[in-house]
Amino acid sequence: MRFLEEAHAAEVRSEGDYGPLAERRIAEKRRDYFAAGTLCVWDVDILGRDIIKSYHSNDPDTPIVFRRGDLADAGDAVPGGPSLWMIYYLTRNGLRENVEN
Repeated sequence: MRFLEEAHAAEVRSEGDYGPLAERRIAEKRRDYFAAGTLCVWDVDILGRDIIKSYHSNDPDTPIVFRRGDLADAGDAVPGGPSLWMIYYLTRNGLRENVEN
């Protein structure tokens, strides 16, 4: 699969993205992103306990986990940190997008 080179990508799980086969497909897609030069890939699962698993190209098998109530960011993939990009604030009621200026 071909991807545009981007610093950050987010894969938001849908109804069919659960189970062993789906996990393998998602892992393969992450490898494709990293091979294309992406620095950070989020695996977003609003149904799970670990809402965002943030994978980074320098350690692609060890995600940083964000849960409800955490402020998730993309680390070095977004220069200047989350204040210069869209951040996700995870509330008890689910995922809510906030844009910081």
